[in-house]
Amino acid sequence: MLRASFAELLRKRAVLRFLIANMLYADALAAVFTVGGIYAAGAIGMSLGEVTQFAIALNVAAGLGAFAFSWVDDWIGPRRTILLALAGLLISGTAAVLVTDRLWFWVAGCALGLFVGPAQSATVVDQRFTTFEKRPTIGKDLSVSSLSGFRPG
Repeated sequence: MLRASFAELLRKRAVLRFLIANMLYADALAAVFTVGGIYAAGAIGMSLGEVTQFAIALNVAAGLGAFAFSWVDDWIGPRRTILLALAGLLISGTAAVLVTDRLWFWVAGCALGLFVGPAQSATVVDQRFTTFEKRPTIGKDLSVSSLSGFRPG
């Protein structure tokens, strides 16, 4: 059954591309957050408490970004919202690496958080995933997709 599901997935190019992109994206975000904490402590000189406060600030910014970008998602669609959020992540992430001042690191980090929320919320919605294929196979598609780390909303 599993082998047949994978063979069927190979014929669904749009779903396959989506799942591969989602795996790369999710792993990249995990790496940014993991290395970001190490970078904040090592290069910027933050203590463990400051790194924890920074992580909380990033989560709050991500929530605010997801809320603010919900209208952008409705206006321009999920694909363009994700691309806009990825551009924002690239710019703010680059800024966070280039700055040496703690205040500007906080600013760049919170800007990064603003774009994490919309990128995640635009990708984790099962209704958008189901538009790739017909509904009779959606259960099987979502089961296979869970192996890639995709979490429907």
